[in-house]
Amino acid sequence: MAQKRRKLGKNNQGGRHTPTAQDLLNRPAFMGALEVEKRVSAGESYYEAREEIAQNLKISTRTLERNKLAGQAFSAMGQPMASWQTIAHALPGETNPLWHSQAYGKTSAIAPRPVSPSTVTGTDIQLLKHLKEIFDETGALKMPSADLVAALLAKANSPWNTCGKSSKPMTGKLLANKLTKFRIRPRYSSYCRAHFHAAFNRHLSQ
Repeated sequence: MAQKRRKLGKNNQGGRHTPTAQDLLNRPAFMGALEVEKRVSAGESYYEAREEIAQNLKISTRTLERNKLAGQAFSAMGQPMASWQTIAHALPGETNPLWHSQAYGKTSAIAPRPVSPSTVTGTDIQLLKHLKEIFDETGALKMPSADLVAALLAKANSPWNTCGKSSKPMTGKLLANKLTKFRIRPRYSSYCRAHFHAAFNRHLSQ
């Protein structure tokens, strides 16, 4: 069957293989695009969902967009992309490409694994709280690491002027080290608010 699909694909424009539903469902990036659709339908911001999922899958947001368009262009399905999640769950045995199967096992981090509460200290929670305050006060969706550090140090009675074992002021490197506990990493020396979404919800919503 696969050989037949490849042979038919050669007759298409450009000689490229036309993807089947199974082909798309076996793409981690396409499953990521489905997850974006699912989160948006649940009320989450499209851009925040796209940024977080792209970061967790270690792919670009452009790759997610391409896979979203691929799904929308696959007219044989005739259904909204959000319904593909259910279709994938219905696939039997080894043909099921979702993250609980071997086919999807290498990229099972569409949603970040929760951080163990035992590894999170009061200081970690305070850092998250202060970072959320900074994003809320500025209204920024993205901030350079240097600006975040400066805002932390500028807080009244800031505990970040003497932190770490060396009791030195917070630095960009120290901030990055502390945030790895929440699986948050800078991109091009900047942080997107969307990257903090899961940590804020988990640790500051109580």
